[in-house]
Amino acid sequence: MSAVHNVLSETCLHHDRYNPGQAQFTTYVIDLIMKRMATLQRRQFLRIHHEENISEKSPEPMYNDSEDAIVRRIDRRAFFQDARQHLSETEAAFLDLMLEGEIHLERFGEILTRSDTVEDVAREVNRVKARLKYKLRQAAQVRGLRFEDLI
Repeated sequence: MSAVHNVLSETCLHHDRYNPGQAQFTTYVIDLIMKRMATLQRRQFLRIHHEENISEKSPEPMYNDSEDAIVRRIDRRAFFQDARQHLSETEAAFLDLMLEGEIHLERFGEILTRSDTVEDVAREVNRVKARLKYKLRQAAQVRGLRFEDLI
């Protein structure tokens, strides 16, 4: 359905491309829809073919339930539990939100305003996040881990 909408919006935006001497308007639009659908089908086929080639070349299974993935999850959980002991209360609360995947400033701001008043909430949230990431990166380096693999 989106291909039809795209073609109709394209004909509205570029109405000068239509030549009434060559074809009726409905024929012109139907031809454009068929071309766009063929393009979408070709792209989908190429994407699926590319994904199959990647999975065939990959030595690891494609699912996350391999033994290595389970060990990495356990190590990651243990890393964050150990690191939490060296964090302030605010940083630990920020870490919890970040591990949950929270991205909204308001939730982080609520944590900051519990303890004291903050003039510029966005700036202070960014400062605490930066400090937290710095501490976690240092803790990962001490253990010989890459911080990017943990987050």
